[in-house]
Amino acid sequence: MHARRTTIAALLLALTVITKTGAIASDSCHLTFQVVADNAIGSIAAGDRLRGSVQFTISSARQSDEETFSYMTNGTMTLSAPGQGSVNGLVDVVHVVRSPYIADYIAIDATTVTGDLGGESRYVDPMLIRLYGPVETLTSYDLPTTNAEWNVLTQRRVFQVYAPTTADTFNGPIEQLTGTCS
Repeated sequence: MHARRTTIAALLLALTVITKTGAIASDSCHLTFQVVADNAIGSIAAGDRLRGSVQFTISSARQSDEETFSYMTNGTMTLSAPGQGSVNGLVDVVHVVRSPYIADYIAIDATTVTGDLGGESRYVDPMLIRLYGPVETLTSYDLPTTNAEWNVLTQRRVFQVYAPTTADTFNGPIEQLTGTCS
């Protein structure tokens, strides 16, 4: 009897997730962007423009709390500068946050960060992207599917990676964001 209740509960949870997020098993997303360096890292100077990309496929999803829906993912995040290397990480979670208090936002988190951007070779997890919009910008916990939907999050857009300690952060605003999910 206990096993049957557990199975029923698992099926109900799966139906809830599918209802909230559509067909998550096939969702894959691709984003490209530029980052304007706020500070120097090795040979990268403040003000330099770097190219970034994110690709991920959703493996599962869950409601994390009242305001946050989390997508477990498999993917990569890369930031590069021509002739000056790159930094890469594995995208393992994407959060969609709909807060009635401060801002709506999408958070893309990468771990296992490695690279040689600007000649720096020591990195500390995580590597992050945060895309913010005013309260009630996001109308659901679904990930945006079109470029126009990704670009409603314009209040603040930030890239960040730690190198080599959490006190030594390389960051900058994100510009020219393009994104799609299918």
